[in-house]
Amino acid sequence: MGFGRSEHNKRFEHQSAANLAQSLASLEQVLYKPCDLTELAGIIKSQNVTDLYRAFHPGDYEKEALQHLMELFDLELHTAYSLSLFHEGQLPFSKERLPKTFTQFRKRVENLAVVRPLPSPDALPQHIDLAIPRVCMLSEVNASIFYHFNGGEAQAKAHLESYFDSQRPQTYKLVRNELDGWDNSTKMSPWLAQGNLSPRQVWYEVNNHEAHHGENDSTYWIKFELLWREFFHWYAHWHGRDLFKSSGLKENERDWGQDERVFENWCSGNTGYDIVDACMNQLNHTGFMSNRGRQLVASCLIHELGLDWRLGALYFEHNLIDYDVGSNWGNWQYIAGVGADAKPVRRFDLEKQTQMYDPEREFIDFWTESDDLDREERKCG
Repeated sequence: MGFGRSEHNKRFEHQSAANLAQSLASLEQVLYKPCDLTELAGIIKSQNVTDLYRAFHPGDYEKEALQHLMELFDLELHTAYSLSLFHEGQLPFSKERLPKTFTQFRKRVENLAVVRPLPSPDALPQHIDLAIPRVCMLSEVNASIFYHFNGGEAQAKAHLESYFDSQRPQTYKLVRNELDGWDNSTKMSPWLAQGNLSPRQVWYEVNNHEAHHGENDSTYWIKFELLWREFFHWYAHWHGRDLFKSSGLKENERDWGQDERVFENWCSGNTGYDIVDACMNQLNHTGFMSNRGRQLVASCLIHELGLDWRLGALYFEHNLIDYDVGSNWGNWQYIAGVGADAKPVRRFDLEKQTQMYDPEREFIDFWTESDDLDREERKCG
């Protein structure tokens, strides 16, 4: 069941790096990309590096890579929490007392102070010349056929401004479960996942919008969803490899299915469940899927097809342009009933969900019957 990263996934990441390279070039800096940890270690050694700056990442692989470098070299480590709302030291509980559910977590943290984002610097120290590849500029990177989702801080800030200057935040909670469309959710997740935006920037834009347009359930719910993301961020950090265990956080192992043909049908949108097939076709053509769609296809894979939830999580990891280790694996555990949830399972009635969210079958018909050209011309969310 091997598969590599999708072109959508790779493109968005490359665009993000290219835009960063362009921004750094305006400050007379160069963005280098070591091919692996060995090459990075060689740079540290050859340049007599004494201080290492990093953005904190909750992933197990990233933490192991950092630990390896710290064991090799006597480095002073400087950490920025640019992927989360809070610093680890702000949290009012220890690793051993991490709340077991989101609701418990939210009640403990939602009134904590969120640090205001800093402005971009006007100048940086002189860069060093290295004999390794530089990241190319944006002109050399193909743009997305789905033009809304192009990676990079410039695109991220433009979208952030456009969204919060509109009235869309005022109706977010009412439309967030729709399966398709650009305006049915904030669409911040790809840029958040790549670090093009920080959750603090979004948080303060919500505050600013509320100050000018008023607060309501929808504006609060944007913060509510940021707190869900925050929960899974620390969930991934503190649970480590348990994030990838078949039993998750539970003690009892289950005999999950591994049928390759059934899994391939799910991946390619050929399960026979129309709503699921439409969602999977959308993912495969765009690299994106609505939150409701993700819940439905996950429920189908686990509870209708009887497959190992980790297969679905891995497929999402390789295909989503907004892949985030905590949110992805934590949510799959949630649906499988092996993670942070008071309920034993989360099983969705697919027929009922179809009637609720696609009663006229417009979404299903488009993503199961339209040809590729029609899909490419659609301004898809």
